[in-house]
Amino acid sequence: MQYVTFTTPLAMLGILMLRRTIAANEKKADSGLWFLGFVLYCLAMAVNVNENVSNGLFLLTICFVLVMIAESIELPAATFYSNTMLSLTLVHELLFCLFTDFGLESILIFAVLASLIDNVRLESDSDSIAVLLGCLLGVRGVGLTLSGGFFAEPTLAGDELVENWIKFISAPILGVLLFYLLKLSIDQINRVEDTALEES
Repeated sequence: MQYVTFTTPLAMLGILMLRRTIAANEKKADSGLWFLGFVLYCLAMAVNVNENVSNGLFLLTICFVLVMIAESIELPAATFYSNTMLSLTLVHELLFCLFTDFGLESILIFAVLASLIDNVRLESDSDSIAVLLGCLLGVRGVGLTLSGGFFAEPTLAGDELVENWIKFISAPILGVLLFYLLKLSIDQINRVEDTALEES
């Protein structure tokens, strides 16, 4: 766990490059081993809270596992969760770098995210809701990280300027998210009414 900050993103990049060179039919066959490995790794990080483990790295690990699951099983729920986690991790790390500093760990995290970003799907309203929800959680999550929550050391705890920035950034995202939720709800109601009319 001593060099986990650097070895984990590099291992993820290696797995992504390896998977892209393997044919599509063989890709499903190897999914169980890497999935089991990264689940065990996540559990190890959660149990053994190490000072080298940052919130960004922990989020990236969960994001990586969810994207690999969505790529393997191709279910709408898996795509929703992977979209949410990708946008959450990206926004969290981006704002964390803007509010604090930009180091080698962040560069490696962004390299992995750049390799995963083509897995984001925006084909329906639910996909847009997933991305917006991830952005909102990422903005709120960076506030938690900066105040010393989860694995982080407090860096900007009690800084009113940063707290105001987080509120100002999250407010429009929440507004757009509510719009899409309302639109999706109205579409679902209309669809049910149309089905009822057709049956009668």
